[in-house]
Amino acid sequence: MPPADALPERRVVRFRHAVLLAPLLMFLHQVEEYPDLIAWLNAYLADDFSRARFFAVNGFGLAMTVGCSLYAALLPDRVSAFVALCWVSFALFWNGVFHLAANVLLAADAPGAVTSALLYLPYGCLLAVLAYRDRLARARSLALAVLLGGAAMGTQAYLLFFEGRSLW
Repeated sequence: MPPADALPERRVVRFRHAVLLAPLLMFLHQVEEYPDLIAWLNAYLADDFSRARFFAVNGFGLAMTVGCSLYAALLPDRVSAFVALCWVSFALFWNGVFHLAANVLLAADAPGAVTSALLYLPYGCLLAVLAYRDRLARARSLALAVLLGGAAMGTQAYLLFFEGRSLW
């Protein structure tokens, strides 16, 4: 066995690096959604979702994701991590749950379900684990971030499913 100092340095993924993947994952999700989500929303949940509204909502979401990710990556502390975790919980993790639940509840393929299952849900869990491991979040703050994100997405889902309208 080679001496310890001859072994290659072990690289560890850090929260501040992983959080920078969020905008890319959101963009990939938006690409999967467009243009079919517009017709799907109008057919099943809302009757006034336009192409312009799709781009406005998704542009805002992507800009927020870039901002939260950069904040957490450039100033890694508990506050920036909490902000990023709240946003990722809402915009990615719970959005992924929404897409998968909509598939089941409406018995219709919701555009965005593939990236939700393969990217959003695992990434949301990974980011929470990394924040905890890097001591940027305690269990209580992680739970609060997930609850706040879930409350925001729950409100959005309620409005779409039961009132045919959206927060956006």
